[in-house]
Amino acid sequence: MISHFDPPLNKRLEAQNGRLDRRRSPNSRQISGHIPIDMYKKLKSVCALKDVSQSEALEQAINIWMKQEKEENLESTHEED
Repeated sequence: MISHFDPPLNKRLEAQNGRLDRRRSPNSRQISGHIPIDMYKKLKSVCALKDVSQSEALEQAINIWMKQEKEENLESTHEED
């Protein structure tokens, strides 16, 4: 049984293996898509070299893309003024 003194689920999962197991996290959802084979191979090798999971790399890439989209939307809004 989990008491209110226990750390949050994501912290417990992270402590078990040194990384957050996003498959079991209630705060994560799975997505999928298709990318060119060359990009896939580069992603796998860079992730392995940097000891970063593909999920972490994908999350970073999406965050960068979303930030760029937000900035572009702000710029287009200012252009209309």
